[in-house]
Amino acid sequence: MSPERPGGVPEMSRQSKRNHVKGGRMTPGAKKTVLFSFLFLYLLLWGAVARSGEMERLQKNEALAVGTAEIVGENLARAKEAAISMALKKGVENYLLRRLGPGGAADNFERLVEEIIPGSKEAVENFLILAEEQVGERWQVLVDLRINETLMDEKLREAGVVVMEGPPLRIVFLVSETAGGHTVYWWKSPEVPSALSPVEVALYNRFQERGFSPVDRVAGLPEAQYGEALKALDLGEEAILKWGFLLSADVVVHGEMKMDAQNGLTLFLEAFDVNQGTRICGDAVSMAPPEGTAGETETGVPVVEEAVKSVVEPTAP
Repeated sequence: MSPERPGGVPEMSRQSKRNHVKGGRMTPGAKKTVLFSFLFLYLLLWGAVARSGEMERLQKNEALAVGTAEIVGENLARAKEAAISMALKKGVENYLLRRLGPGGAADNFERLVEEIIPGSKEAVENFLILAEEQVGERWQVLVDLRINETLMDEKLREAGVVVMEGPPLRIVFLVSETAGGHTVYWWKSPEVPSALSPVEVALYNRFQERGFSPVDRVAGLPEAQYGEALKALDLGEEAILKWGFLLSADVVVHGEMKMDAQNGLTLFLEAFDVNQGTRICGDAVSMAPPEGTAGETETGVPVVEEAVKSVVEPTAP
């Protein structure tokens, strides 16, 4: 689904936009989710615009690393080549660790070691050997390398790793849940404290892993006059943005989750930029219950988590 400004096109048909998933897995026709792959791109570019100065950027995309290799059979040329190769790999690792920080590196460690680092040498724009020395039967080199950040940004985005400059963006979730014909949503009575719903918990965890700062509404909402427009089940765009403003959020994720009597699930989500006052994007997914669980509404939490993951995480084409 292409991004759009609210009011620029007629309201989408949620049913027609849903991808279909069977048995807890996406069907081939629904492999690529759009919503948050675009949201990640949007925020990645937003962060890039905020960077200051080309000199600062040049400093950020450089790294130092030492590479070591054994000299086998007096083959010094091969040892030098192996030492340089190791230094480049370590340099990319040092760059990523510095750029992501301890928390970001830990949260995305699996993606880093499986998807980004193995093919990271192609992101090395150039390098300079600052020093090299033979130490016993080993050859060691000190390398200063420069990363092609455009290419690295693309790799990070494809792997679902969001890197944002400055403090993490605050995000709030306005997602209703319908099961057995009964609909619940926390903003119906905002003055009354309520626990996070299963879909909120799944969204909270997934976005926190991506470097966002979810608003903790359970801790209490600010004192304000919450009009009827803010308490409606079907919130308009103005009300959605007003909730984001009241809760000091940068991004609002709005949507609905429905479970039928057989534990089938549909989840629709859309994202809004509070500061710009615009709708960023939207996407949906449908899932059938895992085999043997039809009708067991009490076992729906894993299905909810899988649905959220399917929409939030960009998947490979």
